[in-house]
Amino acid sequence: GIVLLEPWPVPPLLSPPTSEEGAAQAAAVLELFSRGTLGAPAAAGEEEEEVLSAYIGQPEDALGPLMAERLARLGLQPFSTANILKAGRQIRVLVHHSRMWASAFVQPLAPLPAPTQVFAAFASEREDFFLR
Repeated sequence: GIVLLEPWPVPPLLSPPTSEEGAAQAAAVLELFSRGTLGAPAAAGEEEEEVLSAYIGQPEDALGPLMAERLARLGLQPFSTANILKAGRQIRVLVHHSRMWASAFVQPLAPLPAPTQVFAAFASEREDFFLR
């Protein structure tokens, strides 16, 4: 069967990451997303460019610590080992999902060979379903 989760568990990138810049773009998207979820005011267009420029040119393994540090400097979370590891995992997951998403649509999807049951867990019902 197929399991669908709505909405997509991570914010999508505008283009699939293909290089170190893709990981930097993922870090910037996640920082902006985290700012919003942690209560910071929304970023303006200029600020979005500043956030991206902070990550461009950084080695991929430095992006998690940098994101955790930047969020800590904004007073949105403590600068801790847990938050550094969390940020690094979020970046890797977003890059991985974006690459999978892009590769799935490079060519038309083949039809499934047999009837398939589909399960959809919508965001409004997800918590109740997993707590039962």
